[in-house]
Amino acid sequence: MVKKTEKKQLKGSHQAEPDAVKFERMEDWFQGFTVDQYVHLKDSGMKDSDLVDLLDIPVAILRHWKMLHGLASYPASIFEVTTKEQGKYYYKALKQRDLRHLLRQVGIQARSITEIPGDEWESFYVSLDGADSYTTLGLLEQEVVLGLLAHLEPVLETQAAEVCVPVGTYKVIRYGGNNGGQIVNFVQPHRAQKVKKGKPVQLLVKGRVQTAIKPGMYVVKNSLKEVMCYTSKEFFMLFDLLQDTKYRPNG
Repeated sequence: MVKKTEKKQLKGSHQAEPDAVKFERMEDWFQGFTVDQYVHLKDSGMKDSDLVDLLDIPVAILRHWKMLHGLASYPASIFEVTTKEQGKYYYKALKQRDLRHLLRQVGIQARSITEIPGDEWESFYVSLDGADSYTTLGLLEQEVVLGLLAHLEPVLETQAAEVCVPVGTYKVIRYGGNNGGQIVNFVQPHRAQKVKKGKPVQLLVKGRVQTAIKPGMYVVKNSLKEVMCYTSKEFFMLFDLLQDTKYRPNG
């Protein structure tokens, strides 16, 4: 688990404003444009290329709208979207252009986007409940015209992982709700109150306010034996793991 370096300074807001305005305009059109309006424009002799120019929208966005309203069918792709928190989203979209529009609709910031080849869909298994139930992207895409197929969150399966960086060692343990005893041992020399399964473990560190370690949280200890607690989102934003990470469905 390696502490991530400071992020590069964000670009000035003046550069982002035109994109934000354009997105809002396209979103207003996407949500408000009706089938009757489309039919009326087509009956007046306009082609899709004319509509794209008139509305100033990407072709992929117009095609996306048409597919959602059952007016056309186009070949779609499946993309794996990894976020900075290491969550994974699987989306069915026409192009990366309309995929990015979908992501922006729900506020997802992509760290990387990878297109999954069509010949891998039937052999690409996705966990349904984090245990022994799986489905394939091929089956999922048959149920969705366009949009989100699956959302998986990273989960550190090992109870205690130990990885090194040049300046020291971090240890981490995940509280799953039934390993309170391990949490108590892990935080030593600090104290923690063991509780019933599924209940928060109370961390007692001298000079600090008592902290509740809830199921699903991560407890990190550095080489100085300082202990900090993080939610899953916070943990995966701050640390990189040096071992394979497993994924479970969100929620």
